[in-house]
This record gives sequence, structure tokens and C-alpha cells, in this order.
Amino acid sequence: MSTGKLYSDYPIDIYNLTIVLKINSQNKIQYSFNKRFVDITPKPISVEDWDGVSRWYSDRMLFYSEQYKYALYCATYGCGISKDHLTQGFDYQKSIYLFHVMYQTKKILHQMNVRSPGDTDFDLINNPYSKTEYQKLQNEFYGCKAPEIDQPANGLGYVITPRGKQRDEYLEYIHKLPNFPSTGKPNNYINIKIKGSREHNDYPEWGTYFQFAKEANSSVGISMNKVQQDTFNYLRVIPDHPAGNFTPAGLVRLNDSIRTYIYCLLGAQVQARAAAEGNDGKSLASQEQFLVLVNDIINKSQSLEESVKNFQDALSKTEGKTNYILAKGLYIIPSNLNLNKLGKSVTGFNDKILVAKQFDGVGIQVSPASSVVSKTRDSVVPKISPINSNINKKDIPTGGISKLIPQPIASKNSTKDESDVNKLLDKLNTDLNKKDISTRSINNSIMKLPEDHDESKLLLAGGITLVGIVIWWGL
Repeated sequence: MSTGKLYSDYPIDIYNLTIVLKINSQNKIQYSFNKRFVDITPKPISVEDWDGVSRWYSDRMLFYSEQYKYALYCATYGCGISKDHLTQGFDYQKSIYLFHVMYQTKKILHQMNVRSPGDTDFDLINNPYSKTEYQKLQNEFYGCKAPEIDQPANGLGYVITPRGKQRDEYLEYIHKLPNFPSTGKPNNYINIKIKGSREHNDYPEWGTYFQFAKEANSSVGISMNKVQQDTFNYLRVIPDHPAGNFTPAGLVRLNDSIRTYIYCLLGAQVQARAAAEGNDGKSLASQEQFLVLVNDIINKSQSLEESVKNFQDALSKTEGKTNYILAKGLYIIPSNLNLNKLGKSVTGFNDKILVAKQFDGVGIQVSPASSVVSKTRDSVVPKISPINSNINKKDIPTGGISKLIPQPIASKNSTKDESDVNKLLDKLNTDLNKKDISTRSINNSIMKLPEDHDESKLLLAGGITLVGIVIWWGL
């Protein structure tokens, strides 16, 4: 993949984040809190010997500035994230994407075993990294190569002499000014090269003529103090506008960021035993615990299985429904991330991991969660459907129990069998009367049934008839 280009220096803070806890039906924030993560942006590098220059040209990934630039580039350009995602749209949406950039940048650096500023063994210009993990990232992001810093010597910086930055007068004279590959703009300054290289020998301005101060003497050219970068805005590696949809690697990484965001926010409330919403001591402790959990996950190689399990468990502890859509292919997330009152899992409520398979816009939507039958008592009790929609109220018996028993069959074609049945029914009526079975209360119960349960009356009457038959047979 060719070297990428640099973009605008539009100011974006990816470390001072607004964490959204709850939004309303209009996608407006109802509660949020700010949390500042440790800023690990590199400081300008400075090289004061030829070993540093040689290291830059042989493996510049040993410089922390290149490690950070690569991680940030993968977390944004490599995922399909642009400045538009980070600055436009709903606040909840921007909060997730900004968190993603911060989280994945740090996670990629940790994956490469890179030492961070503040570590005792951190070295700005000779910072070891895992080449194996770097190659895995190259495969994941399809050979993603971060753009060069638009400063001389392929981004290493300017030759600094006692008079300041040294211009390349020789190249200016022959009108062969090199252009920065990341911007296309010309470079008018010395491009220091490795000592002993072809350029070093053929063009004195690039090495022989300039020597580092500790190596220079009166017989050799001009002394240079160092090769140093100007301050560089690393946000320039983030594209201004999206080039299309999220990349395959981006969908995976974004869903990982969403899992972490949700889990840490709910997990912090569980561990602090307090809701994050509020300004009292317990709520502030819960908000602080969110930061602790995020940093723990960054510094811990969490498996996919563990990450998904934690996410699913967190979903079951929310007050809200999973009804907020970010983009097609991303998890549908709750619009309310407050802990439920019990702080315990609610079986079958929000523990369904849902992915947006269709996309009609960002925000609260009627998600597939609405089609999942909630496991409540009402949902498992079947409703009685009318057995016969042609039944009229006037057809429902209102008299004594004997009226509920089928009447003798009268037909001109009656056979002996029909006569036997009629005799049987007559005997049943007589025997029931002999047993003094009181039917007044039963009839009254039937009449007290609501009018919209006419069919139920008929079913109950039929049941009583069956009981009568059983009694008769038992006599």
C-alpha cells in the first residue's frame, strides 16, 4: 500500500471525552460526565548523532513518534473513521467514536508491546516493539502505511545549526526541490542522510560538510547541533471525510470499542455500588472507576470470548432497551446506561446481543429487540381464542344445569341406537335431581362472567355437563 497523505489540522481532543450515560427520545443527552484519559501524544524528537540518523532510515518504527502515528492511523483511516465521525452527528454517536479512537490507539500500541511515556524504560528515539505483532496489524489493516510527517529527512526533522534551520541552498540553486510525499509541497531544507550513503558522498550538504557538534573540528565544514522535528499535529493523519463505509477491520474494532464502552460504564456502577448519574461522592467514584476499568482492559490482553461475555452481562444490567443504532454492522446499544435498581442481571431482558442489519439513520430506532418476546408472565400465558365466532349471546344457556345437557334427539329417522341415547339422557336428568345437586351457585357463576367471555361460558357449561355424566356413571 502506498504512503497515505496528511489532512487538515482541525482541533479534536481524543483524550478529554464526554461519556454519555443517558439520552432521550430526541437523541439529546440527559446525563453525561467528562473524563480525561492520559494523553500519550509524542513530543518532537531530536537526534544528536549519526546512530540516530541511521536508525531512522533503517527502521523508523523504533521511534515512538512513528509508533504512535501508525496506531492512530490504523484506529482511524484503517477503520474508516474520519473527522466527520468525530465532530458531526448526535452526541452519543460522537462519544462512541471518540472513545474508539482513544481506546484503539492505545490498544494497538499495547498489542505491539510499545513502551508508553511515563514507563521507566521508555525511549523516544529507540523504543523497542514487537515486529511479529506489527506484521499481524499489517495483515489486519491490509498493509496500512501511515503518511510521512511533512518535515525534512522523511519526517526526521530539520538540521539545526547555531544559526537555526539550515536551508538546502544547493538544491535551490539547481531548482530540484524535493516535495513532501504526504502533501506534495516542496522542501527547502537540508535532507540529512545516512553517513556514508551515496547522497552523503556526492552532496557535501547532506553529511560530509555538516557534522554533529561533538564530532566536528576546524578542518571539517559547519557544525550542526542536532536534527530536530517541529511540533507536529498527529491528528493530521485522520481523514477529513469518510471514503466510504467502515472497513472490515473497522467493524471488528468498532464493535470491540462498543463492548468496552458499555461494559466499563455498567461495570463501574456495579463495582462502586452506585449509579454514575449524579454529583455526590458515590456517583463520582463510579465515574472514576470507569476510567480505571478502561485502562485495565487496555493493559490486559482480553480474549474475544471474555469481551463478549462481559458485554452480554453488562447489557442485562441496564435500565434501558437496546434501541440505539450507530451504523449497519455495529451493535445496537442501550440509550440508557444507568444500572437497574437491583444491579443484577435480568434474565431475557437486555442480554440479547443485537447487530444492526439494516440502517435507516443514526439514533433511537425500533430495533430488532422489539421483536424478541420478553420473558414475562403475560407473554407465556396463551390468550383464549373464540372456538366458534358464530356463537350469539342468546344461544348461551342461562337456566339450570339440566338445560346444559343435550336434549333428546327427535328425528323421524331415529334408530334404536338414538332411542337408547335419549333414554340415557333422561335417566341422567332424573338421577341428578335425586342427588340434590345444587346448580344455583354454578348458574350464578356462569352469569357473572364478563360479556366478552361468552365462549368461556359455553366451555364452562360443557365442563359441568361432563362432570354430571361422570357422576352418573359412578352411581
